[in-house]
Amino acid sequence: EIDQLRTGRILITSRRSDWPRQFLTAESLATFDVKTGAEFLITRCRAWNPIAADDPATHPQFESVAEHLGGLALALDLAAAYMEKYRKTPDAYIADWEDAKKQAKILGFKPKTVKHDFHLSIVWQASVAQLDPPARRLLDLLAWLAPEPLPRELLENPGEKQAGLFLRGDDEAREWDADEALAQLFGLNLIKGALTTSPSVQCHRLLQPVTRLGQRARMSPSVPPQSGTDEDVR
Repeated sequence: EIDQLRTGRILITSRRSDWPRQFLTAESLATFDVKTGAEFLITRCRAWNPIAADDPATHPQFESVAEHLGGLALALDLAAAYMEKYRKTPDAYIADWEDAKKQAKILGFKPKTVKHDFHLSIVWQASVAQLDPPARRLLDLLAWLAPEPLPRELLENPGEKQAGLFLRGDDEAREWDADEALAQLFGLNLIKGALTTSPSVQCHRLLQPVTRLGQRARMSPSVPPQSGTDEDVR
């Protein structure tokens, strides 16, 4: 479809930096600095706890969260959703983050030259630890699908074959409650959704490889997971 366009501009987002400069203009997007990250968290907090958000005494706590997360926008978004869903103060979130950091290292996640993946893996670990098994299985399934929007009805009625059996878990007679599983994932911003005439569900492409690494660690706890290179299943 892109080759049929004759006017306009195309925006491509990628973590790659080796794009051919003769065809496009590359712009590097920096992470948030501590102050900007804290302002983002404060703004999100104001929607459900305006007293804490507007109390200057809490602002150093929000700055500490932003510093812990390395200014990564996606990690900050997940942290904001976590604090809202579980009504956590910034200090309480950092305590959970430290616990998740220990667990992430146990699973084999390690800091890299670029620490974004490690920061994200810790936030991911803190969030998925709150999921019930059905919601966790749904996230595991979405991690292997293409990151494009998926019709919600496919998840509401997964059938009786491999996908349906996987989502139901060990109890094949258990009724699959897609609404509850999706509500948990939406609540923690682990997935996004479009409420249109054809509702869809979408897992962020940066969360998918982290989720796949977590699956490998659970299946082979003695073998540290390697960086994800799996192609999306389309």
